[in-house]
Amino acid sequence: MPEPGDVAALGRRLQAAKRGEPPEVPYDERLPADYHDPAARLGRMDRLGWPRRSASRTTA
Repeated sequence: MPEPGDVAALGRRLQAAKRGEPPEVPYDERLPADYHDPAARLGRMDRLGWPRRSASRTTA
């Protein structure tokens, strides 16, 4: 995953990918838990102050 401003590292990762080398750290391991864990996502939403609403579908 690119880091803002680290252009040299981005180039190294691109060249390694072109050579077929695996990433240094798998992409999904670098993602925060709230990206894939529903409980962690609810915690993040609570910290951000997002209201909890039930998802319901209504028809007009």
